[in-house]
Amino acid sequence: MTTSAKNQITYSLMPDDAEVANSLAKWSVEYWDGEIPSISEKELASLFLKAARIPEDKLPKMMVAYVDGELAGGVSIGVKDLPQYPMYTPWLGSLIVTPKYKDLGIGRELAIEAQRLAKRMGYKKMYAFTIHLTEWAKRWNWEVIATTTFRGIPVEVIEKSLHWDYL
Repeated sequence: MTTSAKNQITYSLMPDDAEVANSLAKWSVEYWDGEIPSISEKELASLFLKAARIPEDKLPKMMVAYVDGELAGGVSIGVKDLPQYPMYTPWLGSLIVTPKYKDLGIGRELAIEAQRLAKRMGYKKMYAFTIHLTEWAKRWNWEVIATTTFRGIPVEVIEKSLHWDYL
């Protein structure tokens, strides 16, 4: 699918909506379960709903994208992610875009929206880990700062300075 005049893409904090949380959790488990063992859809949806209920100026948060009013994807902003790195916060995670809306730049924009929110909250850096998006992340000024494991899978820990003008 390509971007056209009819595609209105919007980004916002996730609403307190179980259907939205369940959809994002389902997509995430379907996508990542083959590569990284994950928690159940029910547990993940519960975490997403919890994030939606946290006061606006606190973490964790969940951001969502809609295309023409239809849920298209989401990303989380967490306090901590990898237990080996408790000193790093916040973490970008659970980035997922439904296959129907791949190739519209929604994943990149969700990541940028998450960074903007973290910057507004006063954070100077953001962290994430990846198993296969390192080159994508480097194009967007993320730097690899460590290699470790998550649930037995090798991952690269990446860091992003939030000083950029576009944030």
